[in-house]
Amino acid sequence: MKFNKKTALFSLPIVVGLIAGQLVGQKSETKSQNTVPIVEAGSSLQSFKGISDYLITSQTFFSQAIELSATSKNDQSLVDSNNQRVAELINEAINQATEAILHYPTDARGWYQRAKIYQTIEKYNPGSIEAAVADLERTVYLEPENKEYLSALSDLWLQKSDSKKAIFYLSQAVEANPTDAQLCFKLAKLQTTQGLLFEAHANYKKIVPLLVDSEQKELVKKEITAIENLLAQTKGVDFSSLAVPTITATNDLYLPDSPAKLEANNLAQQVIITDPEDQERFISKDSKQYSSNALSGNSTIPAGQTEVEIESNSLTENTQVYVASVGDSHNEVLKVKTKGEDSFVISLSNSIGTDLEFKWWLIQNN
Repeated sequence: MKFNKKTALFSLPIVVGLIAGQLVGQKSETKSQNTVPIVEAGSSLQSFKGISDYLITSQTFFSQAIELSATSKNDQSLVDSNNQRVAELINEAINQATEAILHYPTDARGWYQRAKIYQTIEKYNPGSIEAAVADLERTVYLEPENKEYLSALSDLWLQKSDSKKAIFYLSQAVEANPTDAQLCFKLAKLQTTQGLLFEAHANYKKIVPLLVDSEQKELVKKEITAIENLLAQTKGVDFSSLAVPTITATNDLYLPDSPAKLEANNLAQQVIITDPEDQERFISKDSKQYSSNALSGNSTIPAGQTEVEIESNSLTENTQVYVASVGDSHNEVLKVKTKGEDSFVISLSNSIGTDLEFKWWLIQNN
């Protein structure tokens, strides 16, 4: 589904950018404002550092790394020296976030800050994605109703191709924030791609009364109608295999005595560090993998054409393909023309003068 500027409500950024002002001021209402730091014996009161001091310092190093990483784009001679300095700045940012965690282990903000840094260096240090997930799981344990943490953790699990965990944590975010239309929409879209149309339908229905913009409301209603048409075609089909399992957040404390670091001497290319606020959404970033493994999705037959081929890694001999139009088909018949080993073709009986958007659904018949 394509959205114009009026549908900006439904843009689904993976995370909210961490800026110094937010790090100082943002604090969940569920947390105590008087977290007591861990103090070494014999320490002076004057040596106390609040968690905001560590977070601001960490963010400062992180911001410097982002700025420096952009300076050698057009000068190959700067790559090696800049890589070294970027790695040093990132590691200092990690160290300061780690200090925040060690001194304030029950404050989720330190864990979240470090998780966001790990997220940015995942392409240069593959192990950092696991560290980011571990840190975000800790933030969710500490603040189980924080929609920012839950949504970010969901996105990381989606990046790791674990859609069931991604849906679980996003569902937790919606449960804790039931009037958040953006979260509900994000969950419904993710549930749709995994073939969970009953659940997606329920969430789309929740969104409608929350919307004020008539165009947005109409788009959601069209999605609801298309899902209802698909469900009507599958009466008697057993959907128990699509259930999302119950997942319990861990209570194991992961204290980072030796946090993962970025090694400049292992980098064969220029390091480009991007603030999480400016990164592509994981869904867009992994769009090819995401769509090819999906069990349901939206596609379009262009104006003047009669068919479109959709690639899929989820097809088997027993897969049944269902299709329903989202837009006006002008009374032309929309159907599954062919199904192969790795793709299927959806066709119209005759071409029409406008693009026709439709929804498809794959059901595995046993």
